[in-house]
Amino acid sequence: MISYTDGTSEIIKTDESWKFSDGPIVYNCVYDGEIYDARLEQKGWCEAGFDDSGWKQVSIFEKPTARLESHTMPAIKVVQTIKPKELKPYGNSRLFDMEQNFSGWVRIKVSGEKGTKIKIRFAEDIHDDGTIDVSSNENAKATAEYILNGEGIEIYEPQFTYFGFKYAEITSENGSFDLKDIEGRVVHTDNCQIGDFSCDNELVNKIHRATVWSQKSNMLGYPMDCPQRDERLGWFGDAQVTAEEAMFNFDMAQFYENWFEGIKDNQNEKTGDLPIISPQPYIWDEGVEWSSTYFTMLWQYYQVYGDKRILTRHNNTMKRYMQFLDSISTDFILPMGWIGDWGSLVNGWKEGQPESVPTAFYYWDAKILSKIAKVLNNEGDRLFYEKLANDIRAAYNKNISITKQEIILMAVKWQTLFRFTSE
Repeated sequence: MISYTDGTSEIIKTDESWKFSDGPIVYNCVYDGEIYDARLEQKGWCEAGFDDSGWKQVSIFEKPTARLESHTMPAIKVVQTIKPKELKPYGNSRLFDMEQNFSGWVRIKVSGEKGTKIKIRFAEDIHDDGTIDVSSNENAKATAEYILNGEGIEIYEPQFTYFGFKYAEITSENGSFDLKDIEGRVVHTDNCQIGDFSCDNELVNKIHRATVWSQKSNMLGYPMDCPQRDERLGWFGDAQVTAEEAMFNFDMAQFYENWFEGIKDNQNEKTGDLPIISPQPYIWDEGVEWSSTYFTMLWQYYQVYGDKRILTRHNNTMKRYMQFLDSISTDFILPMGWIGDWGSLVNGWKEGQPESVPTAFYYWDAKILSKIAKVLNNEGDRLFYEKLANDIRAAYNKNISITKQEIILMAVKWQTLFRFTSE
């Protein structure tokens, strides 16, 4: 809506009078990158008086049934600009070291002949011979291409993709160009940094700085597992083990609240099961260990921010999931899945081992629900879930045995993971 100085207003809405046209971004992919053909730019297209006679009419569809809501978390945006160091060139390629691994892209200022294609490849490492090493990108092409329009100095930075990288290689495939400037553009959800840490041990300080940068690189709209390869998914397990650190270092309240809402929306309507990746439509998977992240992080969120509303909003969803776990348990013991103590250091560990882990989370989910019921003054639920937790614990201690090495390693992991769970 536009409000005019004479007190009147006008609503600009989409209808059959709207037009569209192809633009200079001819390809984009979150994994593979972007192709921008500057020759296709239409000067002044966003200004009044532009001649759109060559544009096409839009097609009209029925409006969607979903409710349109405003964005509830900070925007993803450029939060920092880095000046890189140029390394030794090779072939017709120039290589730049950002001297920091981060998520984002580069901005270049160039000039050259019309049609010259510039290719920018992104990677986290270089080979011993000084050439770019893209192996950690796995199947992601992680490449931006810019085709010059030949009209003086041109500035380009990608708009619909991002990369996890420390190095950027710039090459021309079909002609020469003058690279006048290059900058690294750090991009992530603008969760303000609110915490810091330092001590007299520089190694520990470096570990903390690396942790903060890693967190920045893995919060682009949702908590991710990685920013560089062809995955970049909201795996629950990764979010779970970083939540305490994230809430210490950054203001994560709106970010996590938005993510929790997606998990709630994706609960399986028929069974009550929860996903292990969000955002993405529900897919069945044997992932009690990671679906339980929903419980663990909601409780951590409450303990950090003291917001009872988050518990009230998600309480029924958690209770529905507990009913699902009840339905797949046998005498309070859950079946073994494929996650287990993921990434365990136990010699000979295999996926899903030890079989005790799903039941351990089953117990902890019940304990969390009893704690939530106490906060929400629901004595009936508190007693119910406290009894359920005790029954699961008794069955666990009676039926499950694990090795001494597994006990030690799991104790260390769980002590770290559940520090927020003390009474």
